[in-house]
Amino acid sequence: MKDLTVVIPFMRYRVAGAVFSIVLVLVSLVAIAVNGINYALDFTGGTQVTMVYEMPPDLDAVRQALTDNGYPEHEVSMLGQDTVQINIQGADNREDAQNESGATADAVSRILTDAGNGQATFGGSTFIGAQVGDELKEKGGIGMLVAAVMLMGYIAARFQFKFSVGAVLSVVHDVIITLGFLAAT
Repeated sequence: MKDLTVVIPFMRYRVAGAVFSIVLVLVSLVAIAVNGINYALDFTGGTQVTMVYEMPPDLDAVRQALTDNGYPEHEVSMLGQDTVQINIQGADNREDAQNESGATADAVSRILTDAGNGQATFGGSTFIGAQVGDELKEKGGIGMLVAAVMLMGYIAARFQFKFSVGAVLSVVHDVIITLGFLAAT
């Protein structure tokens, strides 16, 4: 009978793998420091405006109209065939943030009605605060720390302490690289 054993020399490539991993972590940390993490409207707060069109709109034209009129930071998406949702981030840490959100909704509505040649009508707006997002970030960070400590404790008790340190470092490594990828893209 033929021997089907395949030997893969994983340890031969350990230095190249370690260097590659360190480079990825460093590039990720630089990307996070330079670009930051682009949080969605739920985490930053702002205004969500809905516009209803008679015919399906050209989203590129909607984006261009907003950019040309002083709203370069926006997200435009379709809701169904003829409805567009626009998310515009704003500062919700001020007391007048809700009033500012109303003014933003009025301005965006005017801009898109004019750009749509009267084929767009205002469908409503919502002020979104960042309190829930702030709480999610805080609780998520605490949850990650608790999970890392529990993972480390279990592996240290079941196997050896040095294995638990390696397991936690590998989890941290993966999180940093994922955040770096999100920051870079």
